[in-house]
Amino acid sequence: MPEPTITARRFGARLRYLRTLRNMTQAELAAKVGLSPRQISRIEQGSSSPSFAVQEKFSQVLDVSMVNLFLFPDQEPPDHSPASKTVSSSEEDRSWRKDIRALKRIGVWTLGDEARRMRWSASVFDLLGYPPFSVKPTLKRFLKHVSPEKHDEVRRLVEYAKSGFGQGREGAILIRVEARSLGTRTVSIHVEQGQVESGMDMAALLVLQDVTDMTALAGTLMHNQEELENHVRKRSKDLALALEKYQQKAEEKAKAEHLQRIWGLMVRNSQDAQAFVDRSGTIVVVNEAYEQLVGVPAGKLHSACYADFLSRFWGEEFFEKEIRPHLDRALLRGVKAQLEGWVDYGRGPRFVKRTYMPCRHDRNIVGVVVTIHDLTDIMTVQEQLRHTEAALRAKIEELDCFFSISQDLLVIKQKNGYILRLSPAWEHLLGYPRSELEGYKYLRFIHPADQTDSVATFEKLSTAKYVRSLINRYRARDGGYRTIEWNLQAMGEFVYAVGRDITVRKQDEDALQQRDLLLELAATTALKLLRSSSPDQSFPSILTQLGLRTNTDRVYIFKNHQNESTGKLFSSQILEWSRTDVTPQIDNPMLQNVPLCDLTPRWVREMNAGNSIMGFVQDFPEQERLILEAQEIQSLLVVPIQVDGRFWGFLGFDSVRTPRIWSAAEESVLRIVAAAIGAAIPANSR
Repeated sequence: MPEPTITARRFGARLRYLRTLRNMTQAELAAKVGLSPRQISRIEQGSSSPSFAVQEKFSQVLDVSMVNLFLFPDQEPPDHSPASKTVSSSEEDRSWRKDIRALKRIGVWTLGDEARRMRWSASVFDLLGYPPFSVKPTLKRFLKHVSPEKHDEVRRLVEYAKSGFGQGREGAILIRVEARSLGTRTVSIHVEQGQVESGMDMAALLVLQDVTDMTALAGTLMHNQEELENHVRKRSKDLALALEKYQQKAEEKAKAEHLQRIWGLMVRNSQDAQAFVDRSGTIVVVNEAYEQLVGVPAGKLHSACYADFLSRFWGEEFFEKEIRPHLDRALLRGVKAQLEGWVDYGRGPRFVKRTYMPCRHDRNIVGVVVTIHDLTDIMTVQEQLRHTEAALRAKIEELDCFFSISQDLLVIKQKNGYILRLSPAWEHLLGYPRSELEGYKYLRFIHPADQTDSVATFEKLSTAKYVRSLINRYRARDGGYRTIEWNLQAMGEFVYAVGRDITVRKQDEDALQQRDLLLELAATTALKLLRSSSPDQSFPSILTQLGLRTNTDRVYIFKNHQNESTGKLFSSQILEWSRTDVTPQIDNPMLQNVPLCDLTPRWVREMNAGNSIMGFVQDFPEQERLILEAQEIQSLLVVPIQVDGRFWGFLGFDSVRTPRIWSAAEESVLRIVAAAIGAAIPANSR
């Protein structure tokens, strides 16, 4: 078997590189060019040389030019060793002339002088498209084939060659030549010296070489290199994306497993019968109550399809009609579904409430918690109550005295809204004689903000039998409003209603809500101060939040300091927030260096003991009242700020527009805020 040639091996390596770049196997390439995989392997190993027709097929399949298939380095680099430079001058001349004849489309332009005339070699004539020695070689004729913008550059190179290779410029240029038969060619011209004929002096020569194909090859090589870089970048990007997706899936799987453990604990600890079903409809966990309710061991339920289990347990028809719509609503649409009714789990009818609660993670539905709450005992009691209420309603029509002894508000209305009869409790609560109320529409006495809801609820009685817990406000004779909670029932053309005054309860609820809001603010304030590296920079925003949440007019902080010479205690206002319609006092000089022991000794005594100062200004001692009335304060709350157990200053709240009574709950929460401020005050400010 003959040894593979160097060219065959390099061609095979080039083919393998281009095939790999296209992500093709040897079998795939063989199928597309009509060869066997073994033949492709032999060509890539250099053991076989393809024909020109096969090379053309390679070019088409790999989407490259024919030239691209042969872009590999020369076999041997030129020898530049010192030994090669020891050849004699005559040998160099003969070698140079031999190289000139050997190179394709390399011509020599001998510049003329007084001793010789200008001459072109035959290759120069071929390059320009003339028969050899058919025209007179001149610079003017040569410039006819050169683009005009290169004329000056060619002239300067000729002058440079004639001047004997002067300093200050390179002796070579690259131009485009319009050949008569070859079209536009790229030509390299460089200056050398040599003997054109034996026995003659050294002459300046212009060596012209056609580098058109070399330029095309260089462009193709750069294109291939760019294509390879793009391929590597794309594959790297694909690999990074694949890795990112894998990591994301792993994280999501870990989170899902963690959430399933949490929901499993919730299900197992529930008093009601519960089961957790994942997104695929598989039962993940059930608790003991569920196991007892359906009479199936947990081991047989785990990993079972929930729909299949229910279909077998209840039957296909009942499952499809009563259960599947609600289960799909929760599992597929993420909407909570509830239904209740009498069902038989095999131990007699039970009234149960079934809830399908979707579970989410990052807004994605990951499963459903199924809760079955047995309400049989409650429904039995409610059924008994309904029978009792029916008996009582029958007796109420006969017992008019019930109206007179009831402490609640009783009323009978027509469905058009006119009041027919009221109980005496109306007069005690609202202050009107019943004669001023009966015969009028009830909306006349309801707060304007509550009229829309009241009308909508009253209209429901045309279709609903009962309406419970309607809350609205009725205007009393003194101009104030009383909050009343109603239960209404329609019978025929009349509406019977029982109302109870919940004004105090509503006030208590509002106070509780305000306390909760303040507690939330206190917690937020403490957390913000703990996290802040510069707590004193957070004080202005804290005062703003306190003012808005407490609906007060001014919030401020005073800081104490002692006179070094007298030892007296003074205090100065350092921060303030106020409403836009209230005059601020931060620039009031009377609130700087205030001698507390002289003007407000009661304040110093109480706040040193950790107590707050609050109340109506009109009830304060005269000396305090004069100071506070000058600031238009009607009532206030002042909470001491303690730092390291020392009375550092105080946090104050002014009511300017209307007087206000601060509750004990509000005071206690604001003391927490003051304590948080005291704990956060930097050491250098203490």
